[in-house]
Amino acid sequence: MKSKKLTELLENYYSISIIGMSKNAGKTTVLNKLISEYDNNCIKVGITSIGRDGEDVDIVTGTEKPRIFVTRGTIIATAADLLKKSDITKEIMLTTGINTPMGEVVFVQARSDGYVQIGGSSIGTQIVKLLGNFSKLGADKVFIDGAFSRKTLSNPVICDAVILSSGASYSTDMNKVVNKTVFTANLLMCNALNNRSILDLIEKLSENEGKIIAIRPDCSYFPVNLDNLKYMDGDISHVFVRGAISDRLVDKLIMSNIFMKGVSIIAEDGSKLLISEKTFEKLVRGGMEVVVMRPVNLIAVTVNPVSVSGFAFDKDAFKEALAERLVIPVYNMADAGGVAL
Repeated sequence: MKSKKLTELLENYYSISIIGMSKNAGKTTVLNKLISEYDNNCIKVGITSIGRDGEDVDIVTGTEKPRIFVTRGTIIATAADLLKKSDITKEIMLTTGINTPMGEVVFVQARSDGYVQIGGSSIGTQIVKLLGNFSKLGADKVFIDGAFSRKTLSNPVICDAVILSSGASYSTDMNKVVNKTVFTANLLMCNALNNRSILDLIEKLSENEGKIIAIRPDCSYFPVNLDNLKYMDGDISHVFVRGAISDRLVDKLIMSNIFMKGVSIIAEDGSKLLISEKTFEKLVRGGMEVVVMRPVNLIAVTVNPVSVSGFAFDKDAFKEALAERLVIPVYNMADAGGVAL
């Protein structure tokens, strides 16, 4: 069966987040390629970012990076101060009242092709508001550029689909990059909680009831104090954690005297799982399972085999190593056509 191009894979999705394993993972190359291909097919694209992107030199590392090139008609939500650093002819469409250190986020439409810098809000509710504005302004598809290592942008409440970019800049060891990318992808794609009664209970819980809730098979529950776990009995089937799940939190559960074998730890979604591979293995060895309320729709992985440090992986070997271990397609957007394995 012929592999689909990335644009074909994204056909039925409106809001798409592009997140990176590290800086210089190739996110901008992916974004530029998609903007160009959609322009060729007369599809109006909107773009924004939760950090800052599009500058020719990274403000943190001092290394050169590709700039964001937009075509005429692209709708851009960016901080006002960054408009001065863009060379497009532009029309201001809307102000938002959303303030950032780089100025208020405003909507502009490109009236010419050219380079832009984008920077927006990193607050989930504000991103959702921006997406609504994009729709009202006529965008057919919106891309949200994710800041370095910010998995929160894969939250399914915010976006319909996610692209994960990985590259040689993460490590000089290709196997290490492959292993970390596969682990990150699998965390994002954690299985959904399939117990409807437990899910209904969690959805009704208020934030006032605590960050961590222990749940019994009969759906009775009680809050958990990580610093005082002794009163937890052994008749627990699930532990729900609101917000981030860290190594420290998991270690405290594992090191307690509580019988955790067979218990499912529930995260809100895969973006909240901020745990290492070592910690995840502890959970598995201890007979525990990690599930999520809302699965992340990770739709593809893209690869950048070239590092800004001056070395490169074999592009085919890198792509194939990931494709062999992932259930989603892998793309090198620098390849002609951008077709996946």
